Amino acid sequence: MTDTIKTSLNHETILRLFKNSVCLTYNPLESMSAFLHVKELEKEFKSKNIRVRSKTAKLPISKYNPDFHFFSDGTLIHRCDAKKDYKKLQKIYQLLRANNLTVINEYAPQTQMDYFTYSEMLRFISEQALINYSYKTDLYVEELPSLDSFIEECFANNSILLTASKNDALPAELREYVAFFDNGKVLVSNDYKVEKNKEKSKKIKNILSKYSQEYILCNIEYISQDLINSIYKKAEEFEWFLPLEDIDKIENINKEVNSFFKNRHCITVTNPDYKRNEMNPDIAKYAVFSDGLVVSSNNGEIIKELKNIFPDKELYFMSVSDLCIKQIYNKLPEFQKSASTIYIEMLKQKARKLKRETGEQHSKMLDFVAKQAGWKNWNSIKIDNEPHARILIDEEKIRNNK
Repeated sequence: MTDTIKTSLNHETILRLFKNSVCLTYNPLESMSAFLHVKELEKEFKSKNIRVRSKTAKLPISKYNPDFHFFSDGTLIHRCDAKKDYKKLQKIYQLLRANNLTVINEYAPQTQMDYFTYSEMLRFISEQALINYSYKTDLYVEELPSLDSFIEECFANNSILLTASKNDALPAELREYVAFFDNGKVLVSNDYKVEKNKEKSKKIKNILSKYSQEYILCNIEYISQDLINSIYKKAEEFEWFLPLEDIDKIENINKEVNSFFKNRHCITVTNPDYKRNEMNPDIAKYAVFSDGLVVSSNNGEIIKELKNIFPDKELYFMSVSDLCIKQIYNKLPEFQKSASTIYIEMLKQKARKLKRETGEQHSKMLDFVAKQAGWKNWNSIKIDNEPHARILIDEEKIRNNK
Protein backbone atom coordinates (compact mmCIF):
# COMPACT_ATOMS: atom_id res chain seq x y z
CA MET A 1 0.00 0.00 0.00
CA THR A 2 1.30 3.46 -0.93
CA ASP A 3 1.42 6.49 1.36
CA THR A 4 -1.10 8.40 -0.80
CA ILE A 5 -4.00 6.89 -2.75
CA LYS A 6 -5.30 9.08 -5.59
CA THR A 7 -9.07 9.12 -6.09
CA SER A 8 -9.18 10.89 -9.46
CA LEU A 9 -8.39 9.20 -12.77
CA ASN A 10 -9.08 10.25 -16.37
CA HIS A 11 -8.46 9.17 -19.98
CA GLU A 12 -5.28 11.22 -20.28
CA THR A 13 -3.67 9.51 -17.29
CA ILE A 14 -4.47 6.06 -18.67
CA LEU A 15 -3.14 6.95 -22.12
CA ARG A 16 0.04 8.26 -20.48
CA LEU A 17 0.40 4.97 -18.59
CA PHE A 18 0.23 3.00 -21.83
CA LYS A 19 2.74 5.33 -23.44
CA ASN A 20 5.32 5.13 -20.64
CA SER A 21 4.80 1.61 -19.25
CA VAL A 22 3.19 -1.77 -19.89
CA CYS A 23 -0.11 -3.12 -18.54
CA LEU A 24 0.99 -6.40 -16.93
CA THR A 25 -2.50 -7.59 -16.01
CA TYR A 26 -4.47 -7.34 -19.26
CA ASN A 27 -6.00 -10.53 -20.65
CA PRO A 28 -4.27 -11.30 -23.98
CA LEU A 29 -6.79 -14.07 -24.80
CA GLU A 30 -9.84 -11.86 -24.35
CA SER A 31 -10.75 -11.79 -28.05
CA MET A 32 -11.86 -14.77 -30.12
CA SER A 33 -9.30 -13.77 -32.78
CA ALA A 34 -6.48 -14.18 -30.24
CA PHE A 35 -7.88 -17.55 -29.11
CA LEU A 36 -7.99 -18.84 -32.72
CA HIS A 37 -4.50 -17.46 -33.35
CA VAL A 38 -3.15 -19.50 -30.44
CA LYS A 39 -4.83 -22.65 -31.78
CA GLU A 40 -2.96 -22.13 -35.06
CA LEU A 41 0.32 -21.65 -33.21
CA GLU A 42 -0.23 -24.84 -31.21
CA LYS A 43 -0.58 -26.87 -34.41
CA GLU A 44 3.04 -26.05 -35.24
CA PHE A 45 4.24 -27.96 -32.16
CA LYS A 46 4.50 -31.72 -32.15
CA SER A 47 4.95 -31.83 -28.37
CA LYS A 48 1.86 -31.86 -26.15
CA ASN A 49 3.73 -30.22 -23.26
CA ILE A 50 3.36 -26.62 -24.39
CA ARG A 51 1.97 -23.38 -22.98
CA VAL A 52 0.79 -20.01 -24.27
CA ARG A 53 2.81 -17.00 -23.16
CA SER A 54 2.53 -13.23 -23.56
CA LYS A 55 5.54 -10.98 -24.04
CA THR A 56 3.85 -8.18 -22.11
CA ALA A 57 1.10 -9.58 -19.82
CA LYS A 58 3.23 -11.10 -17.05
CA LEU A 59 0.21 -11.33 -14.77
CA PRO A 60 -2.77 -11.97 -17.09
CA ILE A 61 -5.78 -11.69 -14.81
CA SER A 62 -8.68 -14.04 -15.48
CA LYS A 63 -11.96 -12.62 -16.78
CA TYR A 64 -13.41 -13.60 -13.39
CA ASN A 65 -11.22 -10.95 -11.64
CA PRO A 66 -11.49 -7.82 -13.80
CA ASP A 67 -11.53 -5.30 -10.97
CA PHE A 68 -7.93 -4.04 -11.02
CA HIS A 69 -4.91 -3.42 -13.25
CA PHE A 70 -1.19 -3.08 -12.60
CA PHE A 71 1.40 -1.37 -14.81
CA SER A 72 5.14 -1.94 -15.08
CA ASP A 73 5.91 1.50 -13.61
CA GLY A 74 4.34 0.38 -10.31
CA THR A 75 0.88 1.92 -10.87
CA LEU A 76 -2.04 0.03 -9.32
CA ILE A 77 -5.64 0.87 -10.27
CA HIS A 78 -8.50 -0.61 -8.24
CA ARG A 79 -11.83 0.41 -6.73
CA CYS A 80 -11.43 -1.07 -3.27
CA ASP A 81 -12.37 0.94 -0.23
CA ALA A 82 -9.52 0.61 2.29
CA LYS A 83 -11.98 -0.26 5.10
CA LYS A 84 -14.96 -1.92 3.41
CA ASP A 85 -12.89 -4.03 0.98
CA TYR A 86 -9.89 -4.63 3.26
CA LYS A 87 -9.75 -8.38 2.62
CA LYS A 88 -9.92 -8.06 -1.16
CA LEU A 89 -7.32 -5.29 -1.17
CA GLN A 90 -4.96 -7.44 0.87
CA LYS A 91 -5.37 -10.23 -1.72
CA ILE A 92 -4.28 -7.81 -4.45
CA TYR A 93 -1.22 -6.70 -2.46
CA GLN A 94 -0.41 -10.34 -1.66
CA LEU A 95 -0.63 -11.30 -5.33
CA LEU A 96 1.71 -8.47 -6.35
CA ARG A 97 4.22 -9.31 -3.59
CA ALA A 98 4.19 -12.97 -4.64
CA ASN A 99 5.23 -11.82 -8.12
CA ASN A 100 7.95 -9.45 -6.81
CA LEU A 101 5.96 -6.38 -7.92
CA THR A 102 6.02 -3.15 -5.90
CA VAL A 103 3.20 -0.60 -5.81
CA ILE A 104 4.51 2.95 -6.30
CA ASN A 105 1.42 4.84 -7.46
CA GLU A 106 -2.08 3.84 -6.40
CA TYR A 107 -5.41 4.95 -7.83
CA ALA A 108 -8.72 4.05 -6.18
CA PRO A 109 -11.18 6.14 -8.19
CA GLN A 110 -14.74 6.69 -7.05
CA THR A 111 -17.71 4.93 -8.69
CA GLN A 112 -18.36 7.94 -10.95
CA MET A 113 -15.18 9.56 -12.21
CA ASP A 114 -14.33 12.62 -14.27
CA TYR A 115 -15.59 11.32 -17.58
CA PHE A 116 -16.66 7.70 -17.14
CA THR A 117 -17.78 5.01 -14.73
CA TYR A 118 -15.36 2.43 -13.34
CA SER A 119 -16.72 -0.28 -15.68
CA GLU A 120 -16.22 2.02 -18.65
CA MET A 121 -12.67 2.69 -17.46
CA LEU A 122 -11.92 -1.04 -17.33
CA ARG A 123 -13.22 -1.41 -20.89
CA PHE A 124 -11.10 1.55 -21.94
CA ILE A 125 -7.98 -0.09 -20.47
CA SER A 126 -8.80 -3.38 -22.24
CA GLU A 127 -9.32 -1.53 -25.53
CA GLN A 128 -6.00 0.29 -25.17
CA ALA A 129 -4.25 -2.99 -24.39
CA LEU A 130 -5.63 -4.57 -27.56
CA ILE A 131 -4.53 -1.50 -29.55
CA ASN A 132 -1.04 -1.38 -28.03
CA TYR A 133 -0.30 -5.11 -27.89
CA SER A 134 -1.24 -7.00 -31.06
CA TYR A 135 -1.95 -10.65 -30.25
CA LYS A 136 -0.15 -11.65 -33.46
CA THR A 137 3.17 -10.34 -32.14
CA ASP A 138 2.51 -10.56 -28.40
CA LEU A 139 1.39 -14.17 -28.00
CA TYR A 140 3.61 -17.17 -28.53
CA VAL A 141 3.70 -20.87 -27.66
CA GLU A 142 6.65 -22.60 -26.01
CA GLU A 143 7.46 -26.04 -24.71
CA LEU A 144 7.26 -26.52 -20.98
CA PRO A 145 10.61 -26.60 -19.16
CA SER A 146 11.87 -29.82 -17.60
CA LEU A 147 9.89 -31.28 -14.70
CA ASP A 148 12.31 -30.00 -12.05
CA SER A 149 12.51 -26.52 -13.62
CA PHE A 150 8.72 -26.27 -13.92
CA ILE A 151 8.19 -27.30 -10.28
CA GLU A 152 10.84 -24.81 -9.15
CA GLU A 153 9.12 -22.09 -11.19
CA CYS A 154 5.77 -22.86 -9.55
CA PHE A 155 7.12 -22.49 -6.01
CA ALA A 156 9.48 -19.55 -6.71
CA ASN A 157 9.45 -16.57 -4.31
CA ASN A 158 7.96 -18.70 -1.51
CA SER A 159 4.72 -19.17 -3.47
CA ILE A 160 2.01 -21.12 -1.64
CA LEU A 161 -0.20 -23.74 -3.28
CA LEU A 162 -3.60 -22.54 -2.07
CA THR A 163 -5.34 -25.81 -2.92
CA ALA A 164 -3.06 -27.62 -0.47
CA SER A 165 -2.68 -24.92 2.18
CA LYS A 166 -3.71 -25.10 5.85
CA ASN A 167 -4.96 -21.51 5.64
CA ASP A 168 -7.51 -22.33 2.99
CA ALA A 169 -8.56 -25.98 3.52
CA LEU A 170 -10.12 -26.18 0.05
CA PRO A 171 -12.06 -29.33 -0.97
CA ALA A 172 -9.86 -32.38 -1.46
CA GLU A 173 -11.42 -33.04 -4.86
CA LEU A 174 -9.68 -29.99 -6.37
CA ARG A 175 -6.27 -31.61 -5.93
CA GLU A 176 -7.21 -34.22 -8.52
CA TYR A 177 -7.14 -31.82 -11.46
CA VAL A 178 -6.36 -28.20 -10.49
CA ALA A 179 -3.72 -26.15 -8.62
CA PHE A 180 -4.21 -22.53 -7.44
CA PHE A 181 -1.15 -20.57 -6.26
CA ASP A 182 -1.07 -17.33 -4.26
CA ASN A 183 0.87 -15.71 -7.14
CA GLY A 184 -2.24 -16.10 -9.30
CA LYS A 185 -1.06 -19.12 -11.25
CA VAL A 186 -3.91 -21.49 -12.20
CA LEU A 187 -2.89 -24.91 -13.46
CA VAL A 188 -5.48 -27.36 -14.81
CA SER A 189 -5.14 -30.91 -16.10
CA ASN A 190 -5.22 -31.26 -19.90
CA ASP A 191 -8.14 -33.66 -19.45
CA TYR A 192 -10.34 -30.64 -18.68
CA LYS A 193 -9.79 -28.79 -21.96
CA VAL A 194 -13.03 -27.97 -23.76
CA GLU A 195 -12.01 -29.91 -26.88
CA LYS A 196 -11.41 -33.03 -24.79
CA ASN A 197 -14.43 -32.97 -22.53
CA LYS A 198 -17.11 -30.27 -22.59
CA GLU A 199 -18.62 -31.35 -19.27
CA LYS A 200 -15.27 -31.25 -17.47
CA SER A 201 -14.48 -27.89 -19.09
CA LYS A 202 -17.78 -26.51 -17.83
CA LYS A 203 -16.91 -27.79 -14.35
CA ILE A 204 -13.63 -25.84 -14.40
CA LYS A 205 -15.44 -22.64 -15.43
CA ASN A 206 -17.84 -23.05 -12.52
CA ILE A 207 -14.94 -23.62 -10.12
CA LEU A 208 -13.08 -20.53 -11.35
CA SER A 209 -16.23 -18.44 -11.10
CA LYS A 210 -16.78 -19.64 -7.53
CA TYR A 211 -13.24 -19.20 -6.20
CA SER A 212 -12.60 -15.89 -7.95
CA GLN A 213 -14.86 -14.40 -5.27
CA GLU A 214 -12.18 -15.24 -2.70
CA TYR A 215 -8.94 -15.44 -4.71
CA ILE A 216 -7.36 -13.53 -7.58
CA LEU A 217 -6.76 -15.90 -10.45
CA CYS A 218 -4.74 -15.55 -13.65
CA ASN A 219 -5.52 -17.22 -16.95
CA ILE A 220 -5.57 -21.02 -17.00
CA GLU A 221 -2.46 -22.97 -17.96
CA TYR A 222 -3.23 -26.52 -19.06
CA ILE A 223 -0.63 -29.14 -18.12
CA SER A 224 -0.44 -32.91 -17.90
CA GLN A 225 -2.04 -34.82 -15.05
CA ASP A 226 1.43 -36.14 -14.15
CA LEU A 227 2.62 -32.56 -13.61
CA ILE A 228 -0.39 -31.81 -11.40
CA ASN A 229 0.48 -34.88 -9.30
CA SER A 230 4.16 -33.83 -9.08
CA ILE A 231 3.18 -30.35 -7.86
CA TYR A 232 1.20 -31.80 -4.95
CA LYS A 233 4.04 -34.19 -4.17
CA LYS A 234 6.43 -31.24 -3.93
CA ALA A 235 3.96 -29.30 -1.76
CA GLU A 236 4.28 -31.96 0.95
CA GLU A 237 7.76 -30.56 1.76
CA PHE A 238 6.39 -27.20 2.96
CA GLU A 239 5.26 -26.23 6.46
CA TRP A 240 1.95 -24.87 5.15
CA PHE A 241 0.99 -28.18 3.46
CA LEU A 242 -2.31 -29.68 4.59
CA PRO A 243 -2.54 -33.49 4.39
CA LEU A 244 -5.83 -34.71 2.95
CA GLU A 245 -6.75 -36.53 6.15
CA ASP A 246 -6.53 -33.23 8.11
CA ILE A 247 -8.84 -31.15 5.90
CA ASP A 248 -11.93 -31.53 8.11
CA LYS A 249 -9.87 -30.85 11.23
CA ILE A 250 -8.24 -27.69 9.87
CA GLU A 251 -11.56 -26.47 8.45
CA ASN A 252 -13.07 -26.56 11.95
CA ILE A 253 -10.03 -24.75 13.38
CA ASN A 254 -10.29 -22.06 10.69
CA LYS A 255 -13.95 -21.53 11.60
CA GLU A 256 -12.92 -21.08 15.24
CA VAL A 257 -10.16 -18.66 14.22
CA ASN A 258 -12.60 -16.61 12.14
CA SER A 259 -14.85 -16.31 15.19
CA PHE A 260 -11.97 -14.82 17.21
CA PHE A 261 -11.73 -11.92 14.74
CA LYS A 262 -15.46 -11.16 14.85
CA ASN A 263 -15.91 -7.70 16.44
CA ARG A 264 -12.36 -7.74 17.83
CA HIS A 265 -8.79 -7.54 16.61
CA CYS A 266 -5.51 -9.12 17.68
CA ILE A 267 -3.23 -6.79 19.68
CA THR A 268 -0.24 -9.15 19.65
CA VAL A 269 0.39 -9.09 15.90
CA THR A 270 3.85 -7.95 17.09
CA ASN A 271 5.73 -8.94 20.24
CA PRO A 272 4.22 -6.79 23.09
CA ASP A 273 7.55 -6.94 24.94
CA TYR A 274 10.12 -6.63 22.14
CA LYS A 275 13.11 -6.78 24.52
CA ARG A 276 12.17 -10.30 25.63
CA ASN A 277 12.33 -12.90 22.90
CA GLU A 278 10.47 -15.40 25.08
CA MET A 279 7.35 -13.21 24.81
CA ASN A 280 7.29 -13.51 21.04
CA PRO A 281 3.80 -14.97 20.35
CA ASP A 282 5.27 -17.49 17.89
CA ILE A 283 7.50 -18.85 20.66
CA ALA A 284 5.16 -18.54 23.66
CA LYS A 285 2.12 -19.77 21.65
CA TYR A 286 -0.51 -17.18 22.54
CA ALA A 287 -2.63 -14.39 21.10
CA VAL A 288 -4.32 -11.47 22.86
CA PHE A 289 -7.41 -9.76 21.45
CA SER A 290 -8.76 -6.25 21.92
CA ASP A 291 -11.55 -7.31 24.31
CA GLY A 292 -9.04 -9.03 26.66
CA LEU A 293 -9.42 -12.56 25.30
CA VAL A 294 -6.19 -14.54 25.65
CA VAL A 295 -5.95 -17.77 23.68
CA SER A 296 -3.00 -20.01 24.41
CA SER A 297 -1.84 -23.59 24.36
CA ASN A 298 0.19 -23.33 27.60
CA ASN A 299 -2.63 -23.76 30.17
CA GLY A 300 -2.94 -20.10 31.09
CA GLU A 301 0.55 -19.67 32.54
CA ILE A 302 1.16 -16.81 30.11
CA ILE A 303 -1.63 -14.76 31.76
CA LYS A 304 0.67 -13.70 34.63
CA GLU A 305 3.16 -12.16 32.21
CA LEU A 306 0.47 -10.58 30.07
CA LYS A 307 -1.19 -8.85 33.04
CA ASN A 308 2.06 -6.94 33.59
CA ILE A 309 2.20 -5.98 29.90
CA PHE A 310 -1.51 -5.05 29.63
CA PRO A 311 -2.37 -3.72 33.12
CA ASP A 312 -5.49 -1.89 31.86
CA LYS A 313 -7.00 -4.97 30.22
CA GLU A 314 -9.44 -7.37 31.88
CA LEU A 315 -7.86 -10.53 30.53
CA TYR A 316 -9.73 -13.81 30.28
CA PHE A 317 -8.36 -17.13 29.09
CA MET A 318 -9.26 -19.78 26.53
CA SER A 319 -7.19 -22.90 25.96
CA VAL A 320 -6.59 -23.89 22.31
CA SER A 321 -4.18 -26.12 20.38
CA ASP A 322 -0.77 -25.11 19.01
CA LEU A 323 -2.24 -25.46 15.52
CA CYS A 324 -5.02 -23.01 16.37
CA ILE A 325 -2.47 -20.41 17.53
CA LYS A 326 -0.53 -20.87 14.30
CA GLN A 327 -3.72 -20.45 12.26
CA ILE A 328 -4.63 -17.24 14.13
CA TYR A 329 -1.43 -15.61 12.91
CA ASN A 330 -1.61 -17.25 9.47
CA LYS A 331 -5.10 -15.87 8.86
CA LEU A 332 -4.61 -12.54 10.66
CA PRO A 333 -3.69 -10.61 7.44
CA GLU A 334 -7.20 -11.34 6.15
CA PHE A 335 -8.66 -9.20 8.94
CA GLN A 336 -6.09 -6.55 9.91
CA LYS A 337 -2.62 -5.21 9.25
CA SER A 338 -0.05 -7.97 9.14
CA ALA A 339 3.35 -7.88 10.81
CA SER A 340 4.91 -7.62 7.33
CA THR A 341 2.88 -4.49 6.58
CA ILE A 342 3.71 -2.98 9.98
CA TYR A 343 7.44 -3.56 9.43
CA ILE A 344 7.40 -1.87 6.01
CA GLU A 345 5.36 1.03 7.44
CA MET A 346 7.90 1.46 10.27
CA LEU A 347 10.72 1.83 7.76
CA LYS A 348 8.70 4.15 5.51
CA GLN A 349 7.82 6.39 8.46
CA LYS A 350 11.48 6.55 9.42
CA ALA A 351 12.40 7.46 5.83
CA ARG A 352 9.75 10.23 5.71
CA LYS A 353 11.11 11.73 8.92
CA LEU A 354 14.66 11.72 7.53
CA LYS A 355 13.42 13.27 4.30
CA ARG A 356 11.88 16.17 6.24
CA GLU A 357 15.05 16.62 8.30
CA THR A 358 17.55 16.39 5.42
CA GLY A 359 15.59 17.50 2.35
CA GLU A 360 16.89 14.47 0.48
CA GLN A 361 14.80 12.47 -2.02
CA HIS A 362 12.35 9.97 -0.53
CA SER A 363 13.79 7.08 -2.55
CA LYS A 364 17.29 7.86 -1.25
CA MET A 365 16.03 7.85 2.35
CA LEU A 366 14.23 4.52 1.78
CA ASP A 367 17.52 2.96 0.69
CA PHE A 368 19.26 4.56 3.68
CA VAL A 369 16.88 3.15 6.30
CA ALA A 370 16.92 -0.23 4.56
CA LYS A 371 20.71 -0.33 4.85
CA GLN A 372 20.47 0.66 8.53
CA ALA A 373 18.18 -2.35 9.00
CA GLY A 374 20.72 -4.68 7.37
CA TRP A 375 19.38 -4.81 3.81
CA LYS A 376 21.36 -4.02 0.66
CA ASN A 377 18.77 -1.43 -0.45
CA TRP A 378 15.01 -0.85 -0.28
CA ASN A 379 14.20 -3.25 -3.13
CA SER A 380 16.21 -6.03 -1.49
CA ILE A 381 13.87 -6.24 1.53
CA LYS A 382 12.52 -9.78 1.61
CA ILE A 383 10.21 -10.93 4.40
CA ASP A 384 9.91 -14.71 4.42
CA ASN A 385 6.75 -14.96 6.53
CA GLU A 386 4.90 -13.39 9.47
CA PRO A 387 7.13 -14.89 12.22
CA HIS A 388 10.13 -13.46 10.35
CA ALA A 389 8.39 -10.06 10.20
CA ARG A 390 7.82 -10.09 13.99
CA ILE A 391 11.53 -10.73 14.55
CA LEU A 392 12.44 -7.89 12.18
CA ILE A 393 10.09 -5.54 14.05
CA ASP A 394 11.71 -6.45 17.40
CA GLU A 395 15.14 -5.76 15.91
CA GLU A 396 13.99 -2.41 14.51
CA LYS A 397 12.47 -1.35 17.84
CA ILE A 398 15.67 -2.27 19.68
CA ARG A 399 17.71 -0.33 17.08
CA ASN A 400 15.49 2.75 17.43
CA ASN A 401 15.58 2.75 21.23
CA LYS A 402 19.31 2.40 21.76
